[in-house]
Amino acid sequence: MAVAGATLGDRAGLDVSGQLLHSLDSLNSGAALAYMLPLLAACYAGVAFADRLEGFSQLRSTFKAALIPQLRILPFWGLGLLALGAGVGEETLFRAFMQAALCGGIAGAAPGLPEAATTAAGIAVASVIFGWLHALTPTYFFFATGAGALFGVEYVLYGLPTAAATHFIYDWIALVFILREWGGSSGAEEAG
Repeated sequence: MAVAGATLGDRAGLDVSGQLLHSLDSLNSGAALAYMLPLLAACYAGVAFADRLEGFSQLRSTFKAALIPQLRILPFWGLGLLALGAGVGEETLFRAFMQAALCGGIAGAAPGLPEAATTAAGIAVASVIFGWLHALTPTYFFFATGAGALFGVEYVLYGLPTAAATHFIYDWIALVFILREWGGSSGAEEAG
C-alpha cells in the first residue's frame, strides 16, 4: 500500500516519496501519543464492554470467526510487523495520496471555498472511504471512519510520519489487546 500511495501521489505531484524519506526528521511523538489516546479508549471500551454493546458484540463474533484464527498464529513481533505495514501503508495511501488529492481536487473544482472547507471535505471523503474498506460490521465502519478522520486531521497538522506512527502503534496495541481478550491463547501472549 505504501508503494501504491507513494507512486500515485508522486504522479499527482504530491511528493509522497519525499514525505516518506524524511519521516524520522518530522515525527512528532507527543502528537502521536495524544492522537492515539482516544483510539485506545474506544478500543478498550468496545472490547471490555462488548457484552453490553450490541455492535461490539457483533464485531467480537466477526473477529472470532474471521480474523483471530489467522492472527493467533503470529508472535508479538509478527503482530508488530503487520501493524507497521498497515500504519505506514494505509496512511501513505489514504492520507498522503487520497486525502491530499481530494483536497486539491475540491479546491480546484470550487476555487471560492475557503481552504479549511476543502481540507475538511477531503478529510471527510477519505475517511468514509477508509471506513467503508474496513467495514467488517456496521460498528467497525463507524469506528474506522472516525479513526480515519482523526488520522486525517493529524496528517494535516503534523504530517505523514506522525499519522503513520499513531496508526502503527495503535494497531499493534489493539491487536495484542483484542487477541488477549477475545482470542484466548495466542502467539502474542506466549511471546509477551
